Amino acid sequence: MIMANKRSTVLRHLVRPSAAVFNADLPKIIACEEPLEQAVHLLVHAVAAKPRNGRKPVVVHSLRVAFKLMSLGYDLDIVLAGLLHDLLEKSVLTPRQVLRRFGLEVASIVQATTNDVRIRDPIARYADSVLRCASYGDGALLVRAADLVDNCE
Repeated sequence: MIMANKRSTVLRHLVRPSAAVFNADLPKIIACEEPLEQAVHLLVHAVAAKPRNGRKPVVVHSLRVAFKLMSLGYDLDIVLAGLLHDLLEKSVLTPRQVLRRFGLEVASIVQATTNDVRIRDPIARYADSVLRCASYGDGALLVRAADLVDNCE
């Protein structure tokens, strides 16, 4: 029962982080400023280079996902992976380029959360991604959950 309460608290904060949480996170944002700025810069320029094929604004959605993870206190690698989670689908960048720029943890989570475009059925495609996230670990599942929550809002 304790675990269920902890999960519901985490999910509630994923859905609506408060202004107080944002203010408390300002020192953390400032401490992580350079890698976050690099990731935002890469995301903005990479998705601008590929024609948009979706309804949601990729950059704004990715920023919301990253902020949700940061506001819950997750480490920089998880926040960066949340920021870059749609990068491989929405740009011409490769997992190797993400690896070189942000390291193994971020690249692995980004790759796990990336939908396999070769799978035509959207439900099967999403299920495949969730299974890859589960096999990778908690960081990938956290990014997938934050992405799902934002997609549902």
